[in-house]
Amino acid sequence: MRLPWMYPRINLGVLAEFLTQEFFSTSETLWSGVEKLPPAMCLRIRKERLYREAYWSPDSIAEPTYTKDDEYTDHYRHLFLDQVRRSARTFRPIAVEVSGGLDSSAVYAGCTQLFESGKLTAPEVLGYTFDMSEEPGFEDTEYVEAIEEYVAAKIRRVKPFIDSPDGYRDRASKTMNFPGYPNGIMHESLYRHAQASGCCALLTGVGGDGWLGGTRSYFSEELLAGRFAMFGSLFMEEVEAVGFWEALCAALGDLAREVLPSRAHTVLRRVMGRHRPSREKTVLRLSQSLASVHSRKKEIARPLIDTSHYGSHDKRRLVEYYIHPFRTFAAEQTELFGALNGVEIRHPLDSAAMFGFAVTCPVRLRRRNLCDRYMHRKAMVGLLPPAVLERMSKASFDFVFQHALERLGGRQIPASTVEEWLDPQSVRSWRRRARANSVDGLSWTDWSAWSLFACSTLINAVNQRVPAHGTPCGEVQQRRGEETA
Repeated sequence: MRLPWMYPRINLGVLAEFLTQEFFSTSETLWSGVEKLPPAMCLRIRKERLYREAYWSPDSIAEPTYTKDDEYTDHYRHLFLDQVRRSARTFRPIAVEVSGGLDSSAVYAGCTQLFESGKLTAPEVLGYTFDMSEEPGFEDTEYVEAIEEYVAAKIRRVKPFIDSPDGYRDRASKTMNFPGYPNGIMHESLYRHAQASGCCALLTGVGGDGWLGGTRSYFSEELLAGRFAMFGSLFMEEVEAVGFWEALCAALGDLAREVLPSRAHTVLRRVMGRHRPSREKTVLRLSQSLASVHSRKKEIARPLIDTSHYGSHDKRRLVEYYIHPFRTFAAEQTELFGALNGVEIRHPLDSAAMFGFAVTCPVRLRRRNLCDRYMHRKAMVGLLPPAVLERMSKASFDFVFQHALERLGGRQIPASTVEEWLDPQSVRSWRRRARANSVDGLSWTDWSAWSLFACSTLINAVNQRVPAHGTPCGEVQQRRGEETA
């Protein structure tokens, strides 16, 4: 992108994905003609021709042959500690982000246990968490304190980094890439503290949301597999937890989803009073020309992997999460911003081994009635304090995003960009809301508005680097619309 003969051109199709928060491109980037390799793909060069080839797929995973739940739990605990050990390999102190949630806390606790038993090469384990003392009602602090007491180690507090609009412009100019979302950029202060303490790698709990939890599709899985005794046991547990009618509706709904066409399943849920109409995602509306590009691209988009043959609804969900384009984008952003601050970001829970085990183990072990991450909680007994093991809530850092939106104030986006990309009325409505400081929790419109600011910031930064004989990327968008769709 910095070579003198490169003339960056914005990819309108990918731009529309950011503005609508609807991602389906697996290899395209914000720049037309610049592609990336999707997950589990390699690039081959043969006879002056480039082509992509998959080197791994979920179909290659061997299923374990355990017959007892305790065997799966033991396997998982061993796998978990092994992934933490592998991720923590370094000759310098290893940093671990500890939010107080179940996943990152488990990674930190596992790391400290491995260190105490002499199984880590790192000379020290340093825990880091965000200092939220100025945010009233932030509940994660009590969980972090419980972990400190349980492992007898102090976790370092770092205030989240809330950058200015100028900071995002500098980042876009430096990386020639999307300059980030506020809830990702907030980690830069943590990365800098870790690097200043001599760390070159930092572990996170990313991946747990994807692999460790599950859905109620364990009913259909057990019934269709002929494990009637287990089905009966799960049903009675459900009755004790939520009552007979709720348990019956859950079991019938799950079975219907697996064996009936989607339309029939919707009718059945409506008859049972459990149908919830899907809510449309409210984002900034695209301009007519950009909406046309987005629509055409959406029609021809194809997923990396056909998930239709992956057994239950829950296992299809796992594979869809694994190949989701935004997940890949978020991982790339995390690695990029960590590297810019001198730290390699590693995710023990977000590995092929963890994903493979999640896909092959019974759904009933990942969720049991109202208890999500069921097997993970059982396996972490002895590693984590009861307060964390029993935690059902999740940390929310929406306020960081809200602070960044307040700094933005809706005034940092050029009017010409708005007219070219979006319906002006949609943006005016968001700007009025921002000026009135009426933000009550994050909405999809906020994500869409931040993407508008970030993409326009990136294009302006790149235009300043274009050679005098080049064409500013913002001036060729409409002409390239057909080509990039």
